[in-house]
Amino acid sequence: MRVALGALLASALVLGAAPGMAAAGPVTICHGSEAAALVPLAKLQGLYAAEGLEVQTRHYPSGFQALAAMLAGDCALATAAVPPVVFQALHRADFRILAAISSSGDFERIVAYRDRGILAPADLRGRRIAVARATSAHYFLDMFLAAQGLTPGDVTEVYLQAQEVGPALRAGEVDAAAHWEPNIRHLAAELGERAQVFTFSGLVVSPFLLLARQDLVEQQSATVQGILRALVRAERSMADAPAAAARLLAPVYDDSPEEFSFVSSLHDFGVRLDQPLPFILENAARWQIGLLPAGEHPPMPNFLELIDLNDLRAVKPQAVSIID
Repeated sequence: MRVALGALLASALVLGAAPGMAAAGPVTICHGSEAAALVPLAKLQGLYAAEGLEVQTRHYPSGFQALAAMLAGDCALATAAVPPVVFQALHRADFRILAAISSSGDFERIVAYRDRGILAPADLRGRRIAVARATSAHYFLDMFLAAQGLTPGDVTEVYLQAQEVGPALRAGEVDAAAHWEPNIRHLAAELGERAQVFTFSGLVVSPFLLLARQDLVEQQSATVQGILRALVRAERSMADAPAAAARLLAPVYDDSPEEFSFVSSLHDFGVRLDQPLPFILENAARWQIGLLPAGEHPPMPNFLELIDLNDLRAVKPQAVSIID
């Protein structure tokens, strides 16, 4: 008993002050793909409850949709990749970035119909490509085209909801699709020898962010810090027992444990605020601003003002390297 109590106290010291009083009422976190797996993992392992918090998690097909749901008032927190965050930041500033909870440089890919003559990246010129707008897949697609000497104007980008991209490709309505895993894996398997998959590891490094409404950050810091502590513990659990985590999480995403393990192997799961994050946000903002007509360019947001450094510093100070 004394050994267990000592370990618990040591853990509390590492993670910051001991948990405070729980906020009144439940808190809902909207999350997207497997990149946000720490969020449901903390729920399944009872880590939010251990912080005295009543947390519900709600799965969406994409981080874009999860963030939009938060901003519509359907949840207090959400997860999203950088492009959806930037898309919203160009128009509003009533939310805060609490932390990155994972990062990947090989999550997004393109699958095309090989039997339509798409054998090399250059063959995408003039083709119809399905993609969910302002998502990490959209960002990857445009950066992939640029790396081949092409522009978005050299193809026809067909903007769909994330859950509509696969069906459009299966129905033959488009020639190719940009998406994230395991969607690309599923589509390539269904197309079989007709599929041509394009990858470019490291082309786009995608941090996946935990966000909260501004009012929650300003009024309920104990809740925010309790959620961050739970996610840090989930991070440790994921690292220490990945197979057990895969078994827990696979049903959340309608994966098999093996498939979830494949997708999670593409990510570095960790709760942090690294120095490059503001620059990654600014680069994605330049991309999105560049997609707008010249007379409609909004000013560059001050992303440092949107990043909440204090709560993660209180929980895990060594995970914050952003200079404010």
